[in-house]
Amino acid sequence: MLLIGLAVYLNYFLTTDPSLSAGTDVSAPQEEGEHLGDATFVGTGVSDPDEDTSDTSAEDAAPQNYFDKARSNRTAAREEALSILQEVLDNAIPLVLYDRPCPSLKCDQVVSDDYMGAFNAVEYLIQTGKRKVMYLSSSFQLEVSRRRYQGWRDALLRYNIPITDDMLIECDTRSKAIIATPGILQRDNRPDAIFCVNDDCAAGVLHVAQILGVKIPEELSICGFSNAPICRATLPMLTTVQQ
Repeated sequence: MLLIGLAVYLNYFLTTDPSLSAGTDVSAPQEEGEHLGDATFVGTGVSDPDEDTSDTSAEDAAPQNYFDKARSNRTAAREEALSILQEVLDNAIPLVLYDRPCPSLKCDQVVSDDYMGAFNAVEYLIQTGKRKVMYLSSSFQLEVSRRRYQGWRDALLRYNIPITDDMLIECDTRSKAIIATPGILQRDNRPDAIFCVNDDCAAGVLHVAQILGVKIPEELSICGFSNAPICRATLPMLTTVQQ
């Protein structure tokens, strides 16, 4: 029997403002694997074992042993999935992963170009007149976070914009953004644009900015990443990178 396809879902990771024109999508090119073969095994959202997939946001509210057990279960499930995928490769079955890079598996992978997506988004913000573009990142243990950081950094360097320590913080959820944004926007030298690692975070920034009376986009431009449904549920709609 010829195996022609199998979808696997394993994911434990766990704007448009008018200045960029409403509904703007900044596209992230797709990186395609080579030599895909006739039969393919397709993986969705398989994380690399070296990536940090824990979510510590609720740790203070529950016993530590609960989170230790949850992380142990996640790690075991992830390792089992990767073991199965490696067995597929060992049996000479063509394998294609998509959506999330997994460097430990030597196979074809179709993923977004996170670097160029971030670079293009930040460059666009700069070209609209923004000069202090902050980056709200996820953990650097995640490959996508590192690539988006590099794109943000290189866009600033290309336009000779200095990068200071206060232009980068780890903040990758809406709830974290709601907590962090007031302090960011009340700085004496606050950013005039914020590039967020994902749309959920960008929505949190937009929510707080509007509560504080910050004018979008005259005083602050906001850009997310992924083009998630939440982008079309905010007013103004979020600028985002089409993934």
